[in-house]
Amino acid sequence: MPSEDVPVEQRVLSQRVIGQRILPFLSIIDRWSCFQVFPTWRGLAPTPILLARGSERSRAKIVRQLTNREEQSVLIVWDVPGFVLFYELVCHLYLTGSNLVSMDLSTFDLHITDLVRLFSGDNQIAFASLERISATVKQTPRLPYSNDDADASPWCPNPVVACPALRRLDVLFVPNLQMNSTPLATLLKIAANATHLTLRDRDSCRARDRRRHFSWYVKDNFPRGFPNLRELSVSLYTEFLPALLVETNGDYRCWFPVLKDLTIYGCGNFVNKRDFEDLKNLFDDINVHTPPHTQFIDDIF
Repeated sequence: MPSEDVPVEQRVLSQRVIGQRILPFLSIIDRWSCFQVFPTWRGLAPTPILLARGSERSRAKIVRQLTNREEQSVLIVWDVPGFVLFYELVCHLYLTGSNLVSMDLSTFDLHITDLVRLFSGDNQIAFASLERISATVKQTPRLPYSNDDADASPWCPNPVVACPALRRLDVLFVPNLQMNSTPLATLLKIAANATHLTLRDRDSCRARDRRRHFSWYVKDNFPRGFPNLRELSVSLYTEFLPALLVETNGDYRCWFPVLKDLTIYGCGNFVNKRDFEDLKNLFDDINVHTPPHTQFIDDIF
């Protein structure tokens, strides 16, 4: 369309200075829509890439965006077919790297094995700029005859290293986090440089035995330190906290030397007040709190 035929309102909104003012207030989805209407805004903020069933028709366009060194990209995967496509792309991006800074896999349940496989071997080159991961993951359930020495997910990926730029990992576990798991150990290794870590259970509503022994820690599968972690968010009845307290003999600073803030999630919006206070006493030198709108109750039935 010739410039003289473009409505004056569109010409005004197409200015990059306007985009700079508006983009910080938009969701990723709205940002994606604006980039389609105002291509002059591209580069002012990371470009959203949305993957779902049918996205394979745009494979070449997606690769061009991910390898554009003049821009950054944020990824949202809507479903399993979208994730399969992304995995196929990652297996080729190790040759060029990518400009991906954020990856959202939280809109569907993804097996933790598939998540950590993304980062194994040469694939890690594709995530050199990745700063944030959010995901909803499920773990292989323990078999009825298994014991604490058996891995909940008997699979070992190729060697991985910590993502150098990763600063935030947010994970919701379905139904709950299981500590005796090689893939979980791998995921935590990937996030070893993070400053913010969220490990939230969907269904954990019962107190854990803090004296329980977690065999995988003895086998040195898990990282023993998160030197940059300042904010930790976990569920009140997760297996993660008992493992932390057992393996550090109650001195959580062994793992988190600069931790400043601990957020405790309950079962839904409910938190047992007595259990929360007991936990708070164990972390008495940092800020321990619950999310907004949390309701404290005396007992969970």
